[in-house]
This record gives sequence, C-alpha cells and structure tokens, in this order.
Amino acid sequence: AITLNNLAWALSELEDTRALEVAKRAHALAPDQAGTLDTYGWILFKLRDYQGSLEKLERAAIIAPDNQNILEHLKVVRQALESDS
Repeated sequence: AITLNNLAWALSELEDTRALEVAKRAHALAPDQAGTLDTYGWILFKLRDYQGSLEKLERAAIIAPDNQNILEHLKVVRQALESDS
C-alpha cells in the first residue's frame, strides 16, 4: 500500500492520469491509513472532485490530527468548496 501510495503521489505530481487509479488501489489495501487517504483525497481535489476529496481528507485528519500536510490539504479543499458556493 505504501509503495502504491508513493507511486500515486509521484504520478499526480507529473499530472499523469494513472494517479487516480493507483491511489484507489493503495486506498483499497489500506483504507484506514492517513497517508493513503491524504493522497487519494488530494488527487480527487486536483481533479476538482471537491466533495470526494473532503470526505477522504476529513477521515485522514481524524486518524492523524497532528499531520500538518493533511490539515493544509483539508484547509485548501474547504476554501475551494466555499468559493464554489
């Protein structure tokens, strides 16, 4: 799961369309791991699926409430949702 998660993140940074599918696979293997939820949520955000992103990142923040990367991603997603409404 960790290797797939890292691959998903790298693909996302390269704007490779395979990132989402790899993130889904990593999440399926480790659905309660904050890192896989964060990566999956952030990729969803980059694809403008703000609601899906919010759900994943909120779960990640519950699991790892002190993780600053997750909290920053969650903040960005919430701001995007506010500006959309």
